Amino acid sequence: MKLRLFFIFSLFLSGIFFSIFFINQHFLSFLISSFHLNLNLEFWGLGLQHLGIELTVLSSLFYLYFILENPKKYILFSVSASVLFFVFLFLNSANIPIMDDFSMLDFINHYSTSETWSEKFSLITSFYSGFETRPVVIRLIYILFFKITNEINIKTIVLVCNVSLLLILILLALSFWQNKLKWKIIFLVSIFLLQFAFYDSIVYSTPAIDYQFAVLFFMITLFIIQKKTWHFQLGAFACSLLSAGSLGNGIFVFPIVLLYLFIEKKWTWFSIWFIGFGLFSAFYFRGFAINKLSTGFFPFSFAEYFKYSCCFLGSSFQFFYYLQVPFAIGLLLWILFLTLTLKKYYKTNFLVYGLILFLLLSSAANAVFRLNAGIETAITNRYAFFSVVAVAASLTAIYEITGEKTQRFIIPALFSIGIVYHLASGLFFFPEVPLRKQRLEKFISEIKNSKPVSPFFPIIPSNGEAIVRESIKNKIYFP
Repeated sequence: MKLRLFFIFSLFLSGIFFSIFFINQHFLSFLISSFHLNLNLEFWGLGLQHLGIELTVLSSLFYLYFILENPKKYILFSVSASVLFFVFLFLNSANIPIMDDFSMLDFINHYSTSETWSEKFSLITSFYSGFETRPVVIRLIYILFFKITNEINIKTIVLVCNVSLLLILILLALSFWQNKLKWKIIFLVSIFLLQFAFYDSIVYSTPAIDYQFAVLFFMITLFIIQKKTWHFQLGAFACSLLSAGSLGNGIFVFPIVLLYLFIEKKWTWFSIWFIGFGLFSAFYFRGFAINKLSTGFFPFSFAEYFKYSCCFLGSSFQFFYYLQVPFAIGLLLWILFLTLTLKKYYKTNFLVYGLILFLLLSSAANAVFRLNAGIETAITNRYAFFSVVAVAASLTAIYEITGEKTQRFIIPALFSIGIVYHLASGLFFFPEVPLRKQRLEKFISEIKNSKPVSPFFPIIPSNGEAIVRESIKNKIYFP
């Protein structure tokens, strides 16, 4: 017991030490001078500060872990992870557009000046950048916020829409609610899901909505499709449309639902969904500009596509931007899926099985559209969201297919890996969030004070200043 208390107290003191910015700056300066390191003081100082705060909270949770006997103590741990995540999000998000957010402001500018319903419908349902996806859901969300508040406040949109991470966590929990270890699994999933390894899909409203909602509505579809009445089937179909209308990969919801109905031999509903899939596809792919893919489909070998898929699936582990670890993680996820299929895990928990399949198919589709830009694009930060969800779903599946003896070994191991990963993601990835916020605030300040805007591509596109000025002029956006 004394050793445990010493460990907890050491963690707590370390957390206090690193959380004080000027102290960790001196610590970093000492490391730089002693070991001749080339480190960015501000970046790593913010990373250590974030690490220190999380170590302080973690040490408190460790103390509670050893004094509380109730297994529901893991609820407290999950809530703590959620609160800490949203506090950091609130403090470091801004009412300033980033990258594709500018296109959403531009969309609202055009939508607000459209005179006919047909023109508005065309704007809402058009392909983004000419091909790939029809981001209907995010356009509707921006319109909804604009109608309710008479302005576009990007920070509010980001904060509200990131609640979908909690809903994804809840849906995963409901899928294994009968499991004796459910509280432990929920906490493990929460420490993987509620962190900043995929910060672009958190503080950047366009991928935050597109990516998170595509997964969320996919999961809701699979959750309610298992109900028997036609009311649930209708609701499931509506959610499938929302998934497909969030991001292009959302269309995979249809073949996966058909797979479920085939396994369950629900032939009537299979036929109805098949017809619905056909009708939706006819609309969705109308005017699909395949010719805009400069290299066409499949110009690379299968091995190259598979390597890209693996790196995509493991992108949340791309510390120092190396491909080796992401590739290894992605390969393990493919192997796990094959194992789950052989064990007929789809009969145990089709929601988790279908979610993993959805993410594997998404990685393959992304390879088709992005490999021509280089395999390095597979570990683009915003894609790490799909990687994190794939890992979280896989951990859930591992818990469910292993016996009690194996669980005694893997539970401590997975918790240790999860906590170390969570802390490392804060150290390596979080600093980009406040640093980017500072640069964005400078951009807005330059516009407000009619000063020349400093270039910051691709965070601020070349037409970003013009879009912001037009949005302010139209009384749509008030930075």
